[in-house]
Amino acid sequence: MISSRAVKNRLEMFCVIYVDMESSTYNTACLRPEDYSLYYAAFYDTLSDISRQFGGRVIKHVGDALIIYFPATSDTTNTDAFKSTIDCGMAMIEAQGPLNTSFLEENLPSLSYRISGDYGRLEPIETQSSPSVDWIGPSMNMVAKMNRMAKTNTMVVGGDLHQILSKLSTQEYLLEFAGELNIGIKQKYPVFSVTRKITNNGGLTTERTDNTSTSKVQIAKNSNTASLDINNNSIPNIVIVDDEHDILTVYKEFLSKHSVNVEIFADPVRLLGRLAEVGPSYYDLAILDVRMPKMSGFQVYQILTALKPSIKTLFVSALDYAGEVLAGLRGIEREEDFIRKPVSRENFIWAVNRKISLYS
Repeated sequence: MISSRAVKNRLEMFCVIYVDMESSTYNTACLRPEDYSLYYAAFYDTLSDISRQFGGRVIKHVGDALIIYFPATSDTTNTDAFKSTIDCGMAMIEAQGPLNTSFLEENLPSLSYRISGDYGRLEPIETQSSPSVDWIGPSMNMVAKMNRMAKTNTMVVGGDLHQILSKLSTQEYLLEFAGELNIGIKQKYPVFSVTRKITNNGGLTTERTDNTSTSKVQIAKNSNTASLDINNNSIPNIVIVDDEHDILTVYKEFLSKHSVNVEIFADPVRLLGRLAEVGPSYYDLAILDVRMPKMSGFQVYQILTALKPSIKTLFVSALDYAGEVLAGLRGIEREEDFIRKPVSRENFIWAVNRKISLYS
């Protein structure tokens, strides 16, 4: 019979977050033991380091999940501690891009995860079966259950934490109702998604000018990205990847008279770094050259769809790929998803318009 005892007699309330890897069993099934260890160690170590920067402490590793609590949130008047909890979750999401860049260099599969957070009771206990202190409490159970309600590479919070956050001045975050969790009682538990309202990273600045959804976005110029002023949040974001700079310039010019935000990359690895700045759901359409030296357009496609399954894709190629090759790529259709080289302006615009309407 296992006995246990509470480390303290007094129950305390804390913020706790739960980070769960997606499809880890599938991703690691074919890895060598040493690569398997590297894959998980990079995930654990990177997110653990981030949590410490924001005052979090790792409670435990649970399979492919990480549980972290924030001691300073025991003081409900410490508004900075509660904000740090959300800042921590957002920093972890933004670390996903650099993590995948490192994995790519090591020929490891890309990584996605979901984050859930809440506020509630936690109690440290000691058991005969464990040499270290364990933790129990309703909030631990809640964050594990609500995690599935988060979309890939996003964060959700429970109703108790949302109630506290709604009283704080967290102007950079938008909390929106995401659904309700059935917890076995008549009244269901509300869950809210968390996203940034204002971004100021890597030259990208979003500035709200009034109470409408209108904003101004300026993208820093460099040799790999295009610059465009955006006056409406609904304008589609398009990324074009081709190892030939001249072709990128031509494709960008094709779209210059249409209401779209275009970014161009000659190096796919630079694109991964950009995703770390703007978030995995930023792009609506990817236009990819099939044959590139560092990685093929198909490999870039697999990374992008792992980050955002709903992203639309066009491949540009002079080659006639066999149907069986395309059949191995989820969501790819022979005619609908290819632009044949040489590319004319008319054919390019027609193909893009078929994916995202340029004339609405």
